[in-house]
Amino acid sequence: MAIFDAFRICDRMSCERAIRRGAIVAFLIGAAHVLVARSFTQYADEALGPQPDRWISLDAAFVFLMGILLLLRSRIAATVLLIYFVAARALHIADPNVPKLSYFFALLFLVIFFNAMRATYIWHASYKK
Repeated sequence: MAIFDAFRICDRMSCERAIRRGAIVAFLIGAAHVLVARSFTQYADEALGPQPDRWISLDAAFVFLMGILLLLRSRIAATVLLIYFVAARALHIADPNVPKLSYFFALLFLVIFFNAMRATYIWHASYKK
């Protein structure tokens, strides 16, 4: 099918493209988490002023780190990123106030992360020198 041709891995270039797409999506998700961390501020101390939420900032740093390691073709980072994304989406879907459009993006990102994970395994099996 023509829709799934973009996710086909048949040579070295398509393998690199899948890994790069997975890293780009990880960077986009990390950037979205940074924006959310900036918008949800906590007032820990009035003298210090508003502070960004530390857990969301830690989440963004983790996703950025996994994206960087994915660019370096790490199989472990790709697998951890996929597992982390599935777990985060499972918690996100449990919330009844989730917009329905987020399900579409979650499915799309899941396919991209799975393809990137598959590409890292193919890269290490076939193209690593």
